[in-house]
Amino acid sequence: MSRVNRAEQQVAEVARPMAAAAFADALIDPASSFTRPADVIAHPGLRDDQKRIILLAWANDALGLEWADARDLTDFEAVSHLDALIDALEQFDPNAAADYRAVRKQVRSPSARRERKKR
Repeated sequence: MSRVNRAEQQVAEVARPMAAAAFADALIDPASSFTRPADVIAHPGLRDDQKRIILLAWANDALGLEWADARDLTDFEAVSHLDALIDALEQFDPNAAADYRAVRKQVRSPSARRERKKR
C-alpha cells in the first residue's frame, strides 16, 4: 500500500462515525475513551448531541469524585477534569454548564467541606 493510500485510509477511519459499541463505552466510562474533554469536542465521528451526552456523563462522574473527595470517602486523590468539562459542555448545553458550576461551587466551598467532615 502506498503512502498516499495509507494516509487516505487513516483519514477515512477518523472521519467515520463512531461505532455504536464505542459510543456506548464512551458514555459508560468517558475517561477510558478520552484523555481530556477537548478530545470529545474534536472527535469528528461524533454528532453534537453525542458529544453533549458524553460530556454530561463525564461531568457527572467528575462531580461525584469531587463530592466523595470533599467527604473524605476516597483513599486516593482523584484527578478531576470538572472545570474543563464544564467549559466544554458550555458549547453544547449552556444551562447544564451553569447548573454544574453552581453545584461545583457548593462542593468546593470551605464551609461545605467542614460541615461534611463533621458528619
